[in-house]
Amino acid sequence: MRTAPEVHFVFRSAPGDQVQAERSEAYHEWAVGYLGVTPPKKIDFYKFADSPYSASRDTIRSRFEATVGLSVAEAETAWLRWLDQSS
Repeated sequence: MRTAPEVHFVFRSAPGDQVQAERSEAYHEWAVGYLGVTPPKKIDFYKFADSPYSASRDTIRSRFEATVGLSVAEAETAWLRWLDQSS
C-alpha cells in the first residue's frame, strides 16, 4: 500500500494506482468554505482500483437503477424538484 500525505488528506492506494490529489484538495477547499466548517483532522482516503469490493461506475449505476427504479438522471431531477418545493 502506498501512503501519500497531503494538506487535508492522507491518500492510501495500491502501488501504481493514481489519486488526483490536487483536484481533491481544491474540492476540499471549496466545500469547507461553502459549508463554513473546519474538519478536526485529515481525511483518510482509500483508493484501491483492484479491490474485490470496488465496482465500476456502470455497475454502480446498474445497481442503483435496479434498486431505486429510476435512472440516475431521473433521481437527480426528482431530488432537485423536492428541494425546490421544500424551500
